[in-house]
Amino acid sequence: MKSLWAQKLREVLWAIRTTTIEATRETTFSLAFGMEAVLPIETSIPSRRVENFDATTNKEDLQLNIDHIEEMRERADLHNQVYKQRIARHYNSKVRARTLELGDWVIKKIMTKTATLDPTWERPYEIVEEVGPTTFFL
Repeated sequence: MKSLWAQKLREVLWAIRTTTIEATRETTFSLAFGMEAVLPIETSIPSRRVENFDATTNKEDLQLNIDHIEEMRERADLHNQVYKQRIARHYNSKVRARTLELGDWVIKKIMTKTATLDPTWERPYEIVEEVGPTTFFL
């Protein structure tokens, strides 16, 4: 089963490149090439886009798409910034600010890699001295 990933890689990459991303509201393919990709199924079961294809006007349409690609990328960048602000606002609404003072009790996070069932925090410590605005001796 693990050896199938190499066979499926092209299909997975195609799916990633042709799926609309929530942050930009565009596909990575359209941001790179200025137009939506023609899906393989559209060649066997013609869609309106494939049926209305005209080779004589295709070159002009491609040039028009290239002229508008920067505008599309700027719009995608704006959507991305708005998306990041929305995510940050949601995250920050869940955060409770706490000020630490002398005499408060805190637990210390273990920064070294531990086994799965080992605790990730050390015993409670009392703050005994303030070294800086956010730095304390325990």
